[in-house]
Amino acid sequence: MKKLMASALFSSVLLASCSSVQTPEFHSELAPSINQSINQSASQNIQSQAAGYTISGANILDPIGQPFIVKGASVAYQTFIFNGQDHGGYDRANYLYLDAMLDDLKARGVNLVRIFVTEPIATRTAAWNKNQSYLTMLDRVVDAANARGMVALVTNSYRKYTTAGVSFVGSLASRYKNNPKVWLTPMNEPNCAGNTYSETKCENWANWKKEQNQYILAIRNAGFTNPILINSISYSWDLTGVTNPSYKLSDPLNRLIYGAHRYGNDHETWTTDQAADADRNWANLSSTLPVVVDEVGADNGEGEFGTPFVNSLVWADGFMQYVKNWVQNRGGDGAIAFTSYTSDGNTMYEDAGYISGNVPQPVLPLRLSPWGSIFYNRFLLP
Repeated sequence: MKKLMASALFSSVLLASCSSVQTPEFHSELAPSINQSINQSASQNIQSQAAGYTISGANILDPIGQPFIVKGASVAYQTFIFNGQDHGGYDRANYLYLDAMLDDLKARGVNLVRIFVTEPIATRTAAWNKNQSYLTMLDRVVDAANARGMVALVTNSYRKYTTAGVSFVGSLASRYKNNPKVWLTPMNEPNCAGNTYSETKCENWANWKKEQNQYILAIRNAGFTNPILINSISYSWDLTGVTNPSYKLSDPLNRLIYGAHRYGNDHETWTTDQAADADRNWANLSSTLPVVVDEVGADNGEGEFGTPFVNSLVWADGFMQYVKNWVQNRGGDGAIAFTSYTSDGNTMYEDAGYISGNVPQPVLPLRLSPWGSIFYNRFLLP
């Protein structure tokens, strides 16, 4: 009920931005065309980038040395996630409708896409996609993003720290070391997210430093020289320890970016108290380190630890105004929306559901959801 009320409050404000960027009519027989749609411009684009992205002080620099502000969105969410959950066909839908979504996101100003992956993709194939290997499919998502000039942030996720996991991250680094438009995140919300939660590790800075340094070592030993975006303790809500000499990470190339996460949870609105908390936990660090809000959404589930969540769109609107000001006036390095297409309130595109068969589809032509409209209006628009 509160979600619907919040949505109604914003209907007049967001109506204009809900108009769609036209996408090609979808034909189900052409859905697997993503397998053949790796435009040659992707490789040409990559070859033209000689230096790649670098870090200078608190700034991310693009391949020609200009400041790069991340304007991102998660794509292909669930396609490469194996965490014991039934994705209800959204894993397939995110892959089949990827081209339309990338075209729309690019038209709206998105310059980076975040792609969640899990270790099992190293050995599995997709029966629904002619038994293609998931790694080959990941290559094609990366190439499709790169062909549109977007950075692909490949994000390892939903796995506890293991030596096999470190090796998997190292293998991703080796796979993409010659592609300057790929960044890596060693682990999303380490020891906190989903089935990885550990009461003793989720908020443990010493353990965080030990594990993250092992990931960084594996990535750099593989010859990967591009930026690494690091998530921190406490679901990456707290970055205060990253400048503490006792917990400072070691990267021989000094190309680390730090990612902050935020959701409204039980808050109806974005308040000055929450702004002060964000300032203290991560926003003020942007004057000395590159910091990106690499995950923000409008729905963090029903609640946790006995606290029900409101998941208010009013909160999301207020927070994105805070982020826009932080980026424009305080040295913030950008934000990434979670996520382009899913079944809950985080979807950036309206969901048409199961029109036929067991694979859902977004509304076509693509149309922004209330959350997608907030992210577009409050952040992506100049």
